[in-house]
Amino acid sequence: MSTKYLSLSRNELKTLELQSIDYDTINSIYKYLYQTIIDVRKAGGYAEELFKEYMEKMKFDAETLVRLRFAKKALGAKTPSESFDKWVIDGIDKVIEFITNYLVANYLVTPDMNIVVKALRDFIYNNRVWRVGDIGSMDLTTAVFFYALGLVSPVKSIL
Repeated sequence: MSTKYLSLSRNELKTLELQSIDYDTINSIYKYLYQTIIDVRKAGGYAEELFKEYMEKMKFDAETLVRLRFAKKALGAKTPSESFDKWVIDGIDKVIEFITNYLVANYLVTPDMNIVVKALRDFIYNNRVWRVGDIGSMDLTTAVFFYALGLVSPVKSIL
């Protein structure tokens, strides 16, 4: 199944657009791994060592695929409508948008360099319950994360 991730990576490299990866593809990999784990446990010994090496290779191949997809999206590739990672891939655009606006001083920043944000939904952060419309400040990393999730909106600077 490591070759499956390599094959998907090759397909990503061949096109300008992101390829759609459906849940059936991911489920077939899981199914294969589940059956293989059962077989390896039965065999024991050297089979377990080989399987661990195989899993490390598979992890590397999967990481390569993820990095390729993120890089393509960051460079402007269109997100496929039917892909298992659609919402994650779309979040990359939000992160890029947020950081870009932060770098050109479009957001209101506190003296301790926190971002002033407005809550779009109810959530809990730092032992505080945020309600829709609440305004407060967050560090950059947290603000980007909550913005990508659609929980907050940064307050625009008048500059």
